[in-house]
Amino acid sequence: MTKEMDRLEPQTEKLKAKMADLQKEMDDKADEGWTVLAELTENMQKIADEVDEKEMRWLELAEEVSVLEEEEAQSM
Repeated sequence: MTKEMDRLEPQTEKLKAKMADLQKEMDDKADEGWTVLAELTENMQKIADEVDEKEMRWLELAEEVSVLEEEEAQSM
């Protein structure tokens, strides 16, 4: 579980950086028309959805680890 959590953190950070890059690209290309902005927005939404999934998975794992640690503490 903790290994998966450790992998999720950098993956999430990379995706957030990619979103920031897309936002900058959107700002830079604001004058290029709706089709360009629509495509960039769609890409940004896909990445945001992936970030949400990874963050939710991390939270699920963190909760499981917490429960396991609590059970271990009680059994000692």
